[in-house]
Amino acid sequence: MPRLGVNDTLFSSTEDAFDGLSPTMQRLLLDLNAFHSGNKAYGDGHPGNSRAAMEKTDTMQFLAETPVLESDVLQPVVTVHPRTGRRGIYVSPTFTTRIDGMHEEESRAMLHFLCQWIARPEFCTRVSWVPNQVVMWDNRSLSHKGLADELCERRVVHRITLRGRSPVNHHGESFSLTHTTAPAEGGLFEAVFDDNRTKQAMAR
Repeated sequence: MPRLGVNDTLFSSTEDAFDGLSPTMQRLLLDLNAFHSGNKAYGDGHPGNSRAAMEKTDTMQFLAETPVLESDVLQPVVTVHPRTGRRGIYVSPTFTTRIDGMHEEESRAMLHFLCQWIARPEFCTRVSWVPNQVVMWDNRSLSHKGLADELCERRVVHRITLRGRSPVNHHGESFSLTHTTAPAEGGLFEAVFDDNRTKQAMAR
């Protein structure tokens, strides 16, 4: 385990984030859909995406056959929890590539706003790991991000994910098995959200 407070994990309630939006923004988002890409994060050929980071370790290996990389899928921007009925924002800087039916500039601006909104401190909690700790979370309601603020500090985590049903919108509709498109290229989320000023800053 790393030192306390180093390489923690942030969790954000996407349902609290939706509740915190104005009623006007909530209504706007309800019938929007966005494409999600496993290939963007885990596709081969990008030096800085999640797959490249995994392959640089001594312990993590990527499966040769991974169906999630074969196509991108359409998902509701706002999902409804099947048990509680609460609505949550279902976008991710790692996987979401674009909002269906929007111009590229509109989609980029909307996704940037939503990802920044979900990450606001009032919707988040921070887990500092200790040996033998177990953390359980509902992936239908939470977004998470592992911090890497001390790369020299090693953290070993075993994760188990239970298979669930496809996300549904407020009409009870699901698109992930019927609406697919060619996979996006591998990349980082900055490449989706940054503007010219950010690109210039990164170049410096």
